Amino acid sequence: MRVCSVCEYACVRSKTPDIAARVEISSGEPRIVFHVCAGVCARVSQRRAAQEAAERKVREREEAIANRRQVKLRLLPPVAEPGPGSAVVRVRLPDGSNAQRCFAATCTVANIFDFVDSLDSTNYWKYSLVS
Repeated sequence: MRVCSVCEYACVRSKTPDIAARVEISSGEPRIVFHVCAGVCARVSQRRAAQEAAERKVREREEAIANRRQVKLRLLPPVAEPGPGSAVVRVRLPDGSNAQRCFAATCTVANIFDFVDSLDSTNYWKYSLVS
């Protein structure tokens, strides 16, 4: 005998779908209550499993983005002083906010992408920079 993880009745295995049973005491007299739990409980279990899988996928994606952010932050070159031989790059983000940083003339476009990836407000994998 096993206990159904959804309805917490004791399930009895038979030739037909699982039958769940539990003892209830009403008016001082115990009685056994049965219900077929295989169909209902299986669907509820499937929904729970699907929901947990979706939540796990979201957590894994958020962790991956956070890890990428830390890696990109370490790859960034030091901030250059504004003036000749440098450029200030301002990026407008989808939420309407702006981020800017001064890059040396020797920096590459990959450094600008690393800067965007390192921002806390970038929670997406794919994007394009447009001038």
